[in-house]
Amino acid sequence: MLSLLAAVALVPQSMPDTALRLMPGDQWTSEYTYQFKSEDIDLINVETTSYSVAKEGSKLVLTAKWMLRESKVDGETVPVPKATEPIVIKVNQDGETKSDWINEDIARHRIERVLQIERKGSFAEPSFFPTPPNVRLVGLDKKITLEPNRKEKTVLAVSAGEAGIDRPIKASGYYSLEPKTGILEDGHWTIFNCPIPGGTENCELSVTLRTKDLKLAVRK
Repeated sequence: MLSLLAAVALVPQSMPDTALRLMPGDQWTSEYTYQFKSEDIDLINVETTSYSVAKEGSKLVLTAKWMLRESKVDGETVPVPKATEPIVIKVNQDGETKSDWINEDIARHRIERVLQIERKGSFAEPSFFPTPPNVRLVGLDKKITLEPNRKEKTVLAVSAGEAGIDRPIKASGYYSLEPKTGILEDGHWTIFNCPIPGGTENCELSVTLRTKDLKLAVRK
């Protein structure tokens, strides 16, 4: 597998700790809403990933279960089959992952690497849309700074863009991290020239994140 090239600029002063600081018993659900819009397309997908943390042997393990919860096309709800099972990936504190499922959707991978949070260390949320085998992607330049207009809590602003192709993805957004654990708390991103998974044209994509049902183990 050929890895993608990425350049990330972090402003070191006053930036929050981006490491995941988890404990056995921590659990939460991330709900993402993806809205694809163009002259011909109005598609909304709502996806959830449920996380839980436990010890397996001597290592801390983060289990992530991903599901498509709902789709809407031109305002009409498309039901998800009732027998649909979540996709499960486990990742331990050394960054090792375990899953029987591989998704080779290049368009979705290009979107997800824009949304991916830059973590300190090797412990991070697993990607359900990793780099497809034998695919080499263009570079991604990403810049992360503190959002100066948000005083109630620490908010990070992000801008990103692909390099070296016609009509590259360009994106901007913001997100915040739960201060005790580094869990991604909420966020919003707008992606331009966005590929549509399974389609042939580009569109504008709006992504919104909400963290729900956050339950943390007792910390000293």
